[in-house]
Amino acid sequence: MSILSRQLIIISTILLFTTSLHTHAQGNITIDYTGCSDLKDSDGNKLGSGTMSHIGTDITIPVSIKYNERKQMTLWGIRLNADFAHFDCSENARMYSPHELINTGVMLVHLRPINEKWSIIAGLGVGIYAPTNYIKWKSILANGGLVFAYKLHSNLSVGAGAGLTNSFGIPMILPMVYVNWSKKGKYEFSVNFMGRLKLTAATWLSSKWKLTCNAIDMSGMSAVMSIDGKTKLYSTSTIRSDLKASYYINRHFSVYGAIGGVWRRTSFICNREISEMFDHMFSSHDKQVFSPAIQVQTGISYEF
Repeated sequence: MSILSRQLIIISTILLFTTSLHTHAQGNITIDYTGCSDLKDSDGNKLGSGTMSHIGTDITIPVSIKYNERKQMTLWGIRLNADFAHFDCSENARMYSPHELINTGVMLVHLRPINEKWSIIAGLGVGIYAPTNYIKWKSILANGGLVFAYKLHSNLSVGAGAGLTNSFGIPMILPMVYVNWSKKGKYEFSVNFMGRLKLTAATWLSSKWKLTCNAIDMSGMSAVMSIDGKTKLYSTSTIRSDLKASYYINRHFSVYGAIGGVWRRTSFICNREISEMFDHMFSSHDKQVFSPAIQVQTGISYEF
């Protein structure tokens, strides 16, 4: 995946999170570690090996919430997020990723009903996407999105819209597809798709314990870099699965641990040119891929 895909994942995460907001601020802190695995080029040649450590946090704060006569919510909110990754690579694998990477941003989010079935989900923000030793003005990237969502059922919405990114120096708008399905109760299921894919199933073992299986979860980070005096774009993406156990200390606070596997982790550097982005978006050429590895994760979630 290209850095543009990484931006759309960031946008979609924000918009999907907006649709599930309650009237309280929400946030989480996650720490995860991906074990050592080999890095290979597009021809299958081994370049070295590496691990990845990551810590991330995000908080969404509702600023204004109103309900109409149909009990539909109109919301304005602010989302803050920060992700830090440390890559420990050996041999030639060091050439294909920064040592440390930071992604952080702020976004204004909005949810508004149009009528009984249609609603608008929107977000617009700005963030820093850079190696920790190279934070410049060019590291600041804008992102946003506007989606028109249609409620097919009480727990199923579909829609389409557009996402905004200036990853390549000029604002670009690309189409986006939106699918959000969930089933609540003792057994919970959800499918989220809009620039990323996440499939989960969960069950409550008791009033305190919840077991969640993330069958597929995509995520990624990106950065503006300088290599040999030229501005480059770096992106890394992961496809993972895990089994997570959460303990709810009370209704507002929970802690969790998870173990699973990262089935695909890429490392990709390209020129900051739109033409090159399109050349490589759906191609495996010049992309480096880590072999599958074990991942462990812990974190806390809170609502206040």
